[in-house]
Amino acid sequence: MERIVLKALAKKPEDRFADAKEFRQALAALKGPTKVPTLKQAPEAQPEAVLSLFAQPEPGGRPKTALVIGAVCFAVALLVVFLVAMHRA
Repeated sequence: MERIVLKALAKKPEDRFADAKEFRQALAALKGPTKVPTLKQAPEAQPEAVLSLFAQPEPGGRPKTALVIGAVCFAVALLVVFLVAMHRA
């Protein structure tokens, strides 16, 4: 997972994934269960299950769920960038 995130955040465009399909394939190739953050609990799921959270809202679900998940992902990305910057310093 770390290599995938670092490649997605690479400074040079030629070092990043060519498109979203290539990024999705890299996520799908991960082995083992992945924790999926939800408001209730974090069930185990594969990357496709994580991506499906954004495809269709749950019937009767809270519309803010996608916003919360997006904010968490953004915070994790900022943390990764910070850690990489600290490692280089």
